[in-house]
Amino acid sequence: MVRLGDTLVLSGKLRQKDRYGRISTRVFSATGVSLNQAMVAAGHARPLRSGAIPKALKQTLEEAYAAAKSTRQGSWKSYPDVFGVWAGEN
Repeated sequence: MVRLGDTLVLSGKLRQKDRYGRISTRVFSATGVSLNQAMVAAGHARPLRSGAIPKALKQTLEEAYAAAKSTRQGSWKSYPDVFGVWAGEN
């Protein structure tokens, strides 16, 4: 999805970390594609359920997550048990 040298646009509180040291941010390609949504829809990520996520984005990510799970995309296809445990589903 991203190659060395590609431009990314980050949006969010870039200095605020959660208790695990993660920074909750929105990441877009230079063409405006949401990498957050693309990764969740492809079954390679799950949306964070905590933190200050705008309501519309949270809904979009949750819908993409449910669709990826139900159609067994990405890790839901390759490693459903492991991904389910990691995602807090089991």
